[in-house]
Amino acid sequence: MVWALALAPVLALLAWANWQTPNLHDYVPPVTVTRLQYQPGPAEPAAVLEQVPGVTSCAANPAAGIAVVMHQPEQVSPQQLAAALQRAGVRATALPRPPAMVLTGPQCPVPPSYLLALERLRFALNFRRFFVEV
Repeated sequence: MVWALALAPVLALLAWANWQTPNLHDYVPPVTVTRLQYQPGPAEPAAVLEQVPGVTSCAANPAAGIAVVMHQPEQVSPQQLAAALQRAGVRATALPRPPAMVLTGPQCPVPPSYLLALERLRFALNFRRFFVEV
């Protein structure tokens, strides 16, 4: 009887962790959006930036002279993106990030680190993640 009381919380934890399929965002590295202002040059900025390792996508607006790049921050920085454009003959500078919005409404009383720890525990104990193909 005692072993059943000890086993019940463990089984409940495993059932909770495996109730849903794992989220796909747990499998992909995070990306950052960077805006670059450039002067038109001999090369097309989008074509140059898409060749840089770590860049996932790029869109350039020649009329405004702005390129928006989605990249993995661990592999390439905004300064490296601007340097890649300058090596191709296009003068570019990284635009500063706009300030984050300040939330004034009600907020969750649970600290975000606790929620993140629960999400990581659920992902670690989710056996269904071994059968998901990405």
